[in-house]
Amino acid sequence: MPSGKIHNALTLATLSGVLAPYLIVQFGANPYLYASGILLGTLISPDLDIDSGNISDTMIRKVSRPAQIVWRVAWQPYGWIVPHRHPISHFPFLGTVLRIGYIFGIINAILLILNLFFDSVSFIWIWNWSFFFGLAHADLVHWAVDNTVKGKDTFEGE
Repeated sequence: MPSGKIHNALTLATLSGVLAPYLIVQFGANPYLYASGILLGTLISPDLDIDSGNISDTMIRKVSRPAQIVWRVAWQPYGWIVPHRHPISHFPFLGTVLRIGYIFGIINAILLILNLFFDSVSFIWIWNWSFFFGLAHADLVHWAVDNTVKGKDTFEGE
């Protein structure tokens, strides 16, 4: 299986290549939200289910070690629930919806706790399909690379 660096490089290459501009023009997606979804998709990847960490951990640790610890703790239950490379996490669109649902679950748990101490804490989420399809695009590239790129050199730096 390819490394996280290879996944991210190929995902970003498709952003600037032919696929993303075609989809944006063909389906009228907002290019900024679509690109934001692809970029965030490099962090919220199907490989969040790896117990030993992944490329997201490395990228966040470079910015802030405490943020990386919070990130890892937040995603650890996901890794316990979903075995690595399971179709539910790696299959395009299905894995995207699963991780978005997981994020909403964490947000709702935090809001539930905050509501115990403060009056009417609410969360407003403005959903946008362009952003979702950017995330799904990153997942599709991840899945395609996992199923086509082979070789022992690709195992490092997951």
